[in-house]
Amino acid sequence: MLSNLTDFDIALNINLSGTLPTEMGRLTSMEWLQVWENKLTGSIPSEIGLMTRLTSMNLSENRFTGLIPTEIAQLSNMKMLTFQDLPLVFGSLVTFCENIEVTSDTSIIVDRDFVTTAYQVTCPCCQA
Repeated sequence: MLSNLTDFDIALNINLSGTLPTEMGRLTSMEWLQVWENKLTGSIPSEIGLMTRLTSMNLSENRFTGLIPTEIAQLSNMKMLTFQDLPLVFGSLVTFCENIEVTSDTSIIVDRDFVTTAYQVTCPCCQA
């Protein structure tokens, strides 16, 4: 059954398009979500914040728009989170960083150019 799915990798499907469904939040056993380098559009669903076992998520190189959901910052098991080459409204990154608990074994990767040119972000997850 899909509710027991722990790993989901659709990375490098260059012609894969569409949106991430809000129903993904029901996959509460998910630990590893890799959807980078596709043509996914729309907003990142806030329901991803319900996937409390996630330890790694890479949303890079898609066409997502909108804000980074602050619910993602509440994923306490997250060790690797990657947002690169996304046309998101990165003003939400400041709010995101204010809410995430970063430990010595946590990696948050964003575009360095974004961090240094768009906003003065001084949170631990955005240090270049």
